[in-house]
Order: sequence, then structure tokens, then C-alpha cells
Amino acid sequence: MEKIAVDSLIEYPVLQAETAAVATARQLVAVHTGEGVVHWTWHTYFIIHDYAPQLLPAMWAARQQRGDISFTAINALQYPLALFSIAMLPVLLLLARQNKIPPDIAELVAWVSLTLLANAFVCGALSNPHDRYGARVVWLATFAVALAALRAYQRHAAVRGIVPATAKGLN
Repeated sequence: MEKIAVDSLIEYPVLQAETAAVATARQLVAVHTGEGVVHWTWHTYFIIHDYAPQLLPAMWAARQQRGDISFTAINALQYPLALFSIAMLPVLLLLARQNKIPPDIAELVAWVSLTLLANAFVCGALSNPHDRYGARVVWLATFAVALAALRAYQRHAAVRGIVPATAKGLN
């Protein structure tokens, strides 16, 4: 297996790089909530059966085991918001480069961007793109964008005299 992997990298480096780039890009936008929540986890069933049989009735009564859990509603809101947040990160990085956002927000945006890209590469290119891998970290993008928006609002309000700059720590 190692020989095949190493030889394929040596003989097809461009193809390997293209495949890794595509998988990374796919992983970057694979951020739906709920992937991997399945109703059939056979290994778990056997472990509970063998080591905690008193839990079997509760396990079989759980909504997950009946397939009653749906993530449609949360994804209707969360997925577009996540994609918007990811798309805003480069915009915020550009604004940071032009010194139009505070350094602490710029640093946060840079770290979040690096985190999302690293996660997308490791999980996408070295494994396979799955929503559950992206959903675990995409909230960081939404958090960073929300903080940037809040800080922009606070600065705007302070400039207009609506809120004193010292009251919000903007001095």
C-alpha cells in the first residue's frame, strides 16, 4: 500500500495536487449539520447488548433509533449563513490589509481562515469531504464575521455620537 501511495505521488504529482485541491474546496463548503447521525450503529448495539443490557429499552426508544431526527430546518438557516460567513472571511482579510478593521478582529479572522483551510485540507484531501467535518468548525467563521460586524457597528455608533467610544472599549 505504501509503495502504491508513494509511487502515485511521484508519477502523478499534478493529478494528486488537483485531486487534493478539489477535495479541499469541496470540504470547505461541506458544512451541513447532521451528517453521520444514523439510526443503525450495529457495533454500539452489540456493546450495549453485551455490557449494559439494562439500557437496551431506552436505546431502542430513542428518536435517533427510529429515524425521527431531521436537520432540514436547522440547515435551511445554518448552511446559507455558514457559506456567507466563509465568503466574508477573504473580504475581512482584505479590509484588515487596508487597516480598516481593528487588529484583534483581523487576527481572529486570519486564524479562523487558516483553521478552516487546514481543516478542509486535512479532512478533504487526506480523507474524503464530509459535512460533519466542516460543520464542526464552520461556526468559527460565523463567530468571527459577527464580531467584525459588531465592532463595525460600535465604531460607527461612536463616530456618530450614539454610543461613547469609551463605553464599548473602542478608545
